[in-house]
This record gives sequence, C-alpha cells and structure tokens, in this order.
Amino acid sequence: MIKTVKEIYPEKLSLFQNVSFSASTVTRRMEDLSGEVFSTLSEKAHSFQYSSLSLDESNYILDTAQLLIFIRSVDKIFQVVEDLYALRSMKDSTTSENLFLEVHQALNDLDLSWAKLKSVTTDGARNMVGSKTGLVKKYAMKSLMLMAPLL
Repeated sequence: MIKTVKEIYPEKLSLFQNVSFSASTVTRRMEDLSGEVFSTLSEKAHSFQYSSLSLDESNYILDTAQLLIFIRSVDKIFQVVEDLYALRSMKDSTTSENLFLEVHQALNDLDLSWAKLKSVTTDGARNMVGSKTGLVKKYAMKSLMLMAPLL
C-alpha cells in the first residue's frame, strides 16, 4: 500500500505511513464496517414492504462453500434498497435443507418477515431449484403455509 501511495500520491505519503496494516487491524476494521452495514440494513428492514432475495452458492478454494445472499427491498415511499446482505460459509454440505436453513437464519437475523418476501432467484444449481427438494421448492412451501390462513 505504501509503495502504491508513493507512486500515485507522494504528497499524501505521510498520511499512510502511520496507518497500521497488520492482519488483525484490518480484520477488526472489516468487522466494524460489517457491523455498521448490518446495523443500518437492520434499521431499514422494519420499513420494508416487499423484498426479494438473490442467492448464489459457490466453492471457495479450500472446499468451503459460500452462500451469498443479496436483498432488494422497497419501503412505503418506494425507496429501493439493494445490498449484499450476507455471505455464509458452509463447511459440511450444501444440501437444499442446509441452504434453506442458512437463508431462514439470515431472515431471522434481519427480523424480516417471510410474508414480505415475494421473490427468490438463484444460480440454477440443482440444490437450489430441484423440483422435489430444492431450496426454491422449500421457499414455495413456506409461502403456501403463510397464505393458508388467508384461503
């Protein structure tokens, strides 16, 4: 970082020389930023009228699957919020049940009602869209259970 600043902004070098770039400092700062983003999104979530999720599951180089959960929501005054809501590491398996539980926990963490969730899109993997046991099928069943009292 210092070498880059020295090349691009030599007049600002003194500002960067006193900044700690140790792994623990960077990790702590990233955790602070993450907490702030979650806090802001959590406050906004109470005003969401409708939400949709986009889910993508991929494998990290160390055989750890990662589930990315993107959220798009609209509130009463039609302000749209789009954000990467969560990245969940999944070390054991990525069955549709495990994925569903991760999404369920993410919605609970945000205190977002399933009734406000109107759409789920995925990357098309079998564990996401399988017609009998895929995550989307589980979402559809959850939605039907929520609508049952209205029918």
